[in-house]
Amino acid sequence: MNKYLKYLFRCVFLILIGYLLYETTLGNRGIKDWLKARKERVRAFAQYEGALFEKQKIEEEVIALKRDPRYLEEMVRIHTKKGNKGEIFYIFSEEKPAYKDDKVIR
Repeated sequence: MNKYLKYLFRCVFLILIGYLLYETTLGNRGIKDWLKARKERVRAFAQYEGALFEKQKIEEEVIALKRDPRYLEEMVRIHTKKGNKGEIFYIFSEEKPAYKDDKVIR
């Protein structure tokens, strides 16, 4: 009878350990979900920092537009794509090379 109880306790103990290991690694609140949430938090924080940088850049541009009439005139010319009478207006843009099968197409 004593051997039978020891065997039963060992089995129950192993089942309990197995269940706890399953719940901590694969369960609803396990390591897998924790890692997924952590990755999502890092991505959201990076997106938040990008938005803050963009906000700061826009605020600086607004201040420049309010204080510097030459900058305002330049921005109006760029967005309307027009110049004063007698001026030649050039627009330069960076072209991105097209790739096809790891070869640059020009």
